[in-house]
Amino acid sequence: MLLHRRCPALGVQRMPSVDVIRGTAMLLVILSHAAALINERTVPGLPFLLLIRVCNLASVAFVFLSGMMVSYFLAIRSDKDTVIRRFARRAFLLLFVVHPLIWFGSWFWSPGPASAMLHLWYVTDTIAVCLLIGPFLILMTGTRWKVVGIVGLLVSAVVLKAFWAPASVGLALLKEVTVGGLSAGHPLLPWLAVFLAGSLLGGSLARTGSTGQGVLVFGRRLEVVGTQLVLTGLAAVGVYKLARMVQADLWSPAFLAAVHPDRTTILFPLYVGILLWLFAGIIRLGHGASGFGRLAWFTSVFGRTSLFAFVIQSAFVWSLSAVAGLRNHVTLVTLWPLFAGFVAVIWIPCYVYGRLTNRIEADDFERFAGAVADGERRAAPSPLAEAVGGG
Repeated sequence: MLLHRRCPALGVQRMPSVDVIRGTAMLLVILSHAAALINERTVPGLPFLLLIRVCNLASVAFVFLSGMMVSYFLAIRSDKDTVIRRFARRAFLLLFVVHPLIWFGSWFWSPGPASAMLHLWYVTDTIAVCLLIGPFLILMTGTRWKVVGIVGLLVSAVVLKAFWAPASVGLALLKEVTVGGLSAGHPLLPWLAVFLAGSLLGGSLARTGSTGQGVLVFGRRLEVVGTQLVLTGLAAVGVYKLARMVQADLWSPAFLAAVHPDRTTILFPLYVGILLWLFAGIIRLGHGASGFGRLAWFTSVFGRTSLFAFVIQSAFVWSLSAVAGLRNHVTLVTLWPLFAGFVAVIWIPCYVYGRLTNRIEADDFERFAGAVADGERRAAPSPLAEAVGGG
């Protein structure tokens, strides 16, 4: 259920399964930012940690899916230069338009002079750099070398973060941007690995075709690979915990801090595996007897307007919450109705934006619900338009 009906206004084929999983990632973004309002003293440590771990899937999903879409369109299009230029334009939009908009939208949460935005590095900035250099890496490397590159980037990021001690301010800034250091952020090297991991899936997606049987086989393959990655991630966490208990004095504190379970360290295979499970489940849902329902369509609106949604949620979830005095006044119980309210309020302008930009049509749900049958009738891959995905 990968191909959607043709959109007359844009002349494109949407991929509902991708729209739904991107929408799911946006819901996790809203949840993670709403969770920042929680007073941690009112929440037991383990439930709060689990909540944060779940929310962290959002950034992995956005970077991973960006790599997937770049690879997909590079695979199905003969005019590679057009694809590269299209993604480059999106990268500059993220850096020079979206970055200041996010900063302005969240100003009441973290007020400061306009120059402060130059010191911030959002996940959208990391995606922008990946969109600039990623296409060339994807075209120059095969599957095996991509895997080698992913492992190399992840390992080098840990080693450099642990043992590189910059001697100047300029080198310290370079370390912060490339491998991280003082802040969590989204440093380039490990997140480029996430982007390239997504590109592996994009190439496979391009080879799948649009027939229902081919897509179901693709979904089952995702489940198998996802299970292997989840088990690998759990084993890695177990080894890490065991090593800390048995040989605690063997490891330097800097190394333990650098390899601490996180999205781009030990938990990387676990997050990617869960993401593949979600994608497989969405594909299976779309090919079920009833197909996609209202909830999936509702979620897909966020997926088709993801960039717009990301910008405005910073204003709704952060700034309005700060103005209303909700910061540090939310508990684990009140988080959920607050999250539902944020979703409803943010969804409305996203739907309006989608209608104004022709990403969403008047009979959109009927078209969305009929996507399986329509996809099974079509065998041609989708064209480039909307390659960077519904922002």
